Amino acid sequence: MKKVIIIFAIPLSYLFCMDFDAFMQKSLDMQRQLVKIKQEESKNNINIKSRYENPNLEMAGSKDEYSISLTQPFRLSSGSLKEYEQKSFAYLDASNIFDIAQLQKNLSFEYLRYSYLYKKMNLKKEELDINKKILNISKVKSNTGSISDIEYLESKISYKIANSEYKMSKIEYLNQYYLLLKLSNTKEEVDIHPEYSFTLIVTNNKNPELLKVEKKSELLGHEASLSKTKYFDIFSEYESENEAFRIGIDLPLRIFDNKSEEKQILKLKAKTKKLLATNLSLQNNIELKRLEEELISLDFLILDLESILELNSRLFDTYSQSYKISKTNFLKLQDIKNKVIRVKQEILSVNNKKESNIIKQNYLRGAYNE
Repeated sequence: MKKVIIIFAIPLSYLFCMDFDAFMQKSLDMQRQLVKIKQEESKNNINIKSRYENPNLEMAGSKDEYSISLTQPFRLSSGSLKEYEQKSFAYLDASNIFDIAQLQKNLSFEYLRYSYLYKKMNLKKEELDINKKILNISKVKSNTGSISDIEYLESKISYKIANSEYKMSKIEYLNQYYLLLKLSNTKEEVDIHPEYSFTLIVTNNKNPELLKVEKKSELLGHEASLSKTKYFDIFSEYESENEAFRIGIDLPLRIFDNKSEEKQILKLKAKTKKLLATNLSLQNNIELKRLEEELISLDFLILDLESILELNSRLFDTYSQSYKISKTNFLKLQDIKNKVIRVKQEILSVNNKKESNIIKQNYLRGAYNE
């Protein structure tokens, strides 16, 4: 019984509902915390690469003599480690922006489905109510002999089918409702406002996926220059027996292994990412153009469908009044009713497609970047 109460309570308690913006913020809170932890972990990993190793101290001795040796590892890099840190942090930020934008896009689609199923459920309820009225009229006319028992049975079957479809739509709606509750990270069961219209957001941001690929390309390019980093040891020794103090340097000779292959691999990876970024930018522009033209067509299609709906509704009202007082064919009335419901369903579907289009455009334009 609890589930049924929820369905009917939601439309009547909007003042106490969680709206779309609140749902989005609650859903993103957990991801932001995970991103913060990920940032700290990545920063520590970057710092590990740039820090110096600890010196080594060796001591040996006997009763009359002793020796002390101190060795400090150093590196001589052809690239700037400071720049490497900057590019690493830039890529880390781009990755986090991409993750948040992806989540916000996916959450928007899940909410859109929730809103669509709510409206679909209401439409099924409207169809059920219409079939209930037709059934009541058919029952009266059957009792007075105005129509045959077959026609009455047909109206009864139509009502039962509509009732089953309505119950199925409630199940779909509830499943999506509880999915949103899980995504919103709420501890209590709250209503989620099902009415929200997505709008195009004006922004100068980059597409988050493109931003991530570009920053990765820059990082790989710098890692290629760092692959020539040379490591050496500076050491000092003191021997008490000879009172000798020595200082020296331990240089590795890169005769057979000069890291050229590793450097070439990193350069190729950087070049690949750069090509991917160029191709991705081209694809995004084409997709945005397609979505813009599709959105215009959808608006015109909605106007056409609304005009058709108005005509079908007037025709249905006329036939339903006629059915009460005359022997208007039940199947004809049922056919017109189905057309009304079908057009309303088409309007609902096209509006859903329009909202989906807007979400995609906002994502591609970087409107969900943080």
